[in-house]
Amino acid sequence: MEGMLERLSEALPMCDDAPAVWALSADCFAALGFDRVLYLDSQAVAGASATMTVLSSFSYGWLSHYQASGYAADDPFPRYCATTYQPRRTGIDHLSEHAYLAAPERRIILESADDGFRSGISCTTRLMGPAGFSAWNLGSTLPAGEVNRLLLRHGDQVRLLAHCVHDRLHHVAAPNAPQLSGRERQCLERLCRGSRVTQIADDLRLAEVTVSLHLANARRKLGARTREEAVARALAWRLIQP
Repeated sequence: MEGMLERLSEALPMCDDAPAVWALSADCFAALGFDRVLYLDSQAVAGASATMTVLSSFSYGWLSHYQASGYAADDPFPRYCATTYQPRRTGIDHLSEHAYLAAPERRIILESADDGFRSGISCTTRLMGPAGFSAWNLGSTLPAGEVNRLLLRHGDQVRLLAHCVHDRLHHVAAPNAPQLSGRERQCLERLCRGSRVTQIADDLRLAEVTVSLHLANARRKLGARTREEAVARALAWRLIQP
């Protein structure tokens, strides 16, 4: 896992269309134990119907069944997971934790288990709102106990991978990347490597408030709401080195 982010950040900029980005990312997630991954990206424009991009490593048979059964209207994932940045546990192994789900919503989770999906976690990259939403369901055929151990060790990195892929998918559709200053890149690179603001300030011999200002400016330029999202976008656009 330690080298996965570096390898992905090197390979993602070479992917110049969405299928290539998805093929690479699906392989990466599967190598980490997350082999039942779903990515939803809804774009809503005033006066027009919303468009939904759906990318998934579920089997073709399950996806066909999902579409033929009209499950999109009852799927609890967008309703309960894309409305918060707080990660939520997903999959049949966690069904007892979600007693509030209606019978049609529970049926989708039960039937997805037939395709091997046992345990996962949500990762929202764009909160549901008038302009749509973007979210990941990072699922696995592994049981909850094993997924818990994976997340305990590598949860932050897995979610950062999801942000990187999300931003690369948007970048191939709108390739004009912003320009960062040297200090903004240095601060983001150290943040990516796990340093805190205090450590970054010591490394660069800057005041902590100055480091925070550089990170805030980088977030603004990158259109990111959080520092994690700013790092992901800078990696996806190859503005920084991991």
